[in-house]
Amino acid sequence: MDSLLMKPGVFVAMGIIMGLAAGWLFHRVWRALLPRYRSREFWISLPMSIRGMLSSEETPELFRHYRALISATGRHATRNTVAVLAGIAPASILFLIFHELDPSDRLTSMVEVRHAGDRRQLLDSRAVKNFPLEVAGATLQREDVTQKHALCVSTVNCLWFDIMLFKTHRLHVEHRAPTQAIVVRPAALNRNPFWPHFNDVEFCYFAALMAGGVVAALRDRRRMRP
Repeated sequence: MDSLLMKPGVFVAMGIIMGLAAGWLFHRVWRALLPRYRSREFWISLPMSIRGMLSSEETPELFRHYRALISATGRHATRNTVAVLAGIAPASILFLIFHELDPSDRLTSMVEVRHAGDRRQLLDSRAVKNFPLEVAGATLQREDVTQKHALCVSTVNCLWFDIMLFKTHRLHVEHRAPTQAIVVRPAALNRNPFWPHFNDVEFCYFAALMAGGVVAALRDRRRMRP
């Protein structure tokens, strides 16, 4: 099994298949928790409540329509948020599995350091003798250098990398502008246009996830037609 997963093509194919399944599951779970008739009821009631507010002549009547509008909007937003979070759960679990199985560090000893402005630096982790390694003020130990890291100063920027399961390091302002980050990761599976933020498996997984959701939505819509 390990030798099979060492083949990049097999791993990318698994990412596509699992991404399609995750996208399909997302739509099915989301639509199960937020049925179409619930959405239809909300969007029908919304203009009615607004028209009622605009045509009200008495203050109590105005506030009655206003409360109905706020209540309907709150219920719909809450139900939709719960449905989205429940739909994301399978995709998140599959992404965690792929993260643990990622063979990048076993496919190459080369590590890419991508600086701001697309300036790149390649290091051979086997040839580096002096550890810990200093990168823009951050310290990387020998066991860390073959994992994916993001060196950032912005909280929002670091949060994005945290979501993508990078190990984040806070930089001082003097090293980089707050909206820019330095990415360090093994230089494998790196042929997609969004490298180094995504490797090929991650890119294919998320592209397939979106495609799976779209296909499920189109199929659902086709089944609803008379």
